[in-house]
Amino acid sequence: MPMSINSLKKCLAELQLKYPESKLALCGDIVRYMPEVKGIEILSTLPIDPSVLDESLVEKVDDNWYYKSFPLFIYEVSRAEFDKELFKRSGNETFLSAFTEEDLTHGDAKSIFAHKGISFVPAEHRESPDVINLYKTNAPKLIEVQEIKGIVHNHSTYSDGLHSLADMADYVHTSGYAYFVISDHSKSAGYAGGLNEDRVLMQWREIDVLNAKYSDGFKIFKSIESDILVDGSLDYSDEILPNLI
Repeated sequence: MPMSINSLKKCLAELQLKYPESKLALCGDIVRYMPEVKGIEILSTLPIDPSVLDESLVEKVDDNWYYKSFPLFIYEVSRAEFDKELFKRSGNETFLSAFTEEDLTHGDAKSIFAHKGISFVPAEHRESPDVINLYKTNAPKLIEVQEIKGIVHNHSTYSDGLHSLADMADYVHTSGYAYFVISDHSKSAGYAGGLNEDRVLMQWREIDVLNAKYSDGFKIFKSIESDILVDGSLDYSDEILPNLI
């Protein structure tokens, strides 16, 4: 299941409580909100032992640490180099190419951007030097997490997903979203357990049952990752496709 921002903050807060003298910060793919992430990456000014975390949430497998099943990486750096290293680990190489080593000696990210004469660039926008021009005048407004109302394109155990439809819907619902779109593979994707018509109808019946139990307007939408056939048509009949809403 996806990890929430609150879970990440809890992990960081727990480590900070155990190591009050250490300067800690999230970094890497997580703070850039990348579609795929290496894991939970944390920068620290002291050696950190992940075993101090809640033992029900953290585990060690073959010398690798995991927090809530996500790979956990902790990088140690001196306090003097902390701000520079955090900046380097919060943007991709292309974006960082616009900054000299001298630029990175001016403190934290806010100070570095001020030195360059631009507004603060959030980590999720540090993908290309081209964005720097956008921040020379008025910083663009980015979509905030709280503005995202639903989760789209999800695979359940009906095809090649790891979690049941019910578990996924409940997780999305309790996470505060308004809707959830299930988009399992269609029948042509036999390699991924694609749904034939009977399985589609079975899933729809479960969706109807689940939707009926939510009293606050939360809705599961019926969708499918439908293959396009060689003749340009989709791999379901017109009796199936209009019901995908």
